[in-house]
Amino acid sequence: MVSAIVNGLGPDIISFEADGASPEPAKEGVVGALGSKGGTVTISGAMSAGNSLRVNLRGQNGGAGGAGRNGAPGASGTPGANGADSLFGCTRGGATGEAGHAGEDGAPGSIGGNGGDGGDLVLIGKISDQGNVIFEAPPGRRGPGGPGGQGGSGGVGGPGGGGTVYCHGGQAGPAGARSSY
Repeated sequence: MVSAIVNGLGPDIISFEADGASPEPAKEGVVGALGSKGGTVTISGAMSAGNSLRVNLRGQNGGAGGAGRNGAPGASGTPGANGADSLFGCTRGGATGEAGHAGEDGAPGSIGGNGGDGGDLVLIGKISDQGNVIFEAPPGRRGPGGPGGQGGSGGVGGPGGGGTVYCHGGQAGPAGARSSY
């Protein structure tokens, strides 16, 4: 997309604004899209004396990288041992369940896409010898990286061991920690 700007303060012909539209952000876990090339502009003719033409065919900025995948939840804790009775009463009560396991780390975000290449300007005729055309064609900037995924939630604590006729059952174990990454 090339725009002509009449009586503006910037270039007279421009392909992409420096902070203009970039490709859509990428989906989760996908690298950002490549920016488009600045295009090719062909100008044939001559310029009036004392005038100049400013052309900027910068490449489009790259698209943002996709977010990282979220971490998986932690595994559940194992159950506590059951209580035991003897002939005379409770030998041991049910044990507390094991704590749940920590959640897994989230994946890092994907990298942003490369910026597009600068464009090409073709001058035909007298304008090519007049020296009053100012031309720039920088590449577009790399798109920003995607955000990292959230850490997984901690696993559920294991159930407490079962009670008996004389003994109480154990308590459930605590939940595992959520990953901080």
